[in-house]
Amino acid sequence: MMALRLLFVAGFHILFTLTAEAGFDFIGYEANPIDLSTASRNVISYQFSAEFRSACTTGCTGPQNYRLAFSDHSIGKGSGSAPPISEGKLGQLIKGKVRFSTTGDGTSSQSKRFSPGNWSGEIRLRYSNSATATFSLRLQKKALQALLDSGQNALQFYLAGEDVESAHYYDTLAINIPLRGQESVQITRLKDITLNGANLSGTYLDASITACVYSSTGNIRLDMDGANVPGQPFQLSRTSRCDSPGHCVPYIVRIKTPHHPSWVEYRQKGDQQTRWEASQDEHCHQVDNITFQVRITGQSLQGIAAGRYQDTLTITVTPS
Repeated sequence: MMALRLLFVAGFHILFTLTAEAGFDFIGYEANPIDLSTASRNVISYQFSAEFRSACTTGCTGPQNYRLAFSDHSIGKGSGSAPPISEGKLGQLIKGKVRFSTTGDGTSSQSKRFSPGNWSGEIRLRYSNSATATFSLRLQKKALQALLDSGQNALQFYLAGEDVESAHYYDTLAINIPLRGQESVQITRLKDITLNGANLSGTYLDASITACVYSSTGNIRLDMDGANVPGQPFQLSRTSRCDSPGHCVPYIVRIKTPHHPSWVEYRQKGDQQTRWEASQDEHCHQVDNITFQVRITGQSLQGIAAGRYQDTLTITVTPS
């Protein structure tokens, strides 16, 4: 008898690898504007807060220790040891050390301070995977004003954070703190406007000039008042007042800009509430950005005596 022997061999390996995985992630921040126009001291005390997460999610549990820093450039987001940070111009803006308080730990305040471009001490996060840090810093008013004067409307730098346990992770948060200064306006390159009655041809006699109007806010409102009859419709006069028939000629002022190319007419003080766009460069980049035109109707010139008629127009510019 032949026996049939069946041999079945099956083998397999089970491979299981456990890798500890942690992470450090910024969630967001809150920063109120700094109003330089109301700051009475040369050094401004300021606070802002940032929320973040430092936790182990795989192969370990619980919060991870971390450290924080200010840098003038971003170090991005990644794993491994964090790239170098730097102070840059932050040392000119921030006076002394930055101090901060945090939630979710019992670490001494001695570890919660740093100079810009340097890391804080290690913070032992114990009670939660996320935390909020409130930073207290002293800012140099002159340096902030220099930023505003150069056209920068915010203090910008980077908050860096790093998980400093066995698996290193780091993240960067861009901080933008709005700066507000004294609102300012000016109008330059104004000239006298001259009209010659002999040039009347048709319904109107008019002449125009251009000027440069600047506003730190980028927008303005205009109001005008004539000296001959303040608060009343504009009048040209032979006698600096309008107290006799035939001595005055009514006129209107028309205005337009490249962003508002249709003429807007002003006939007396308080006549218009138009919001005009202005340059945020004090010299308008050497290109005038507003046109003023004085217009007289031909009918107003009929029957008046020959002579020199004039008025002084006061233009009031306010930021908007």
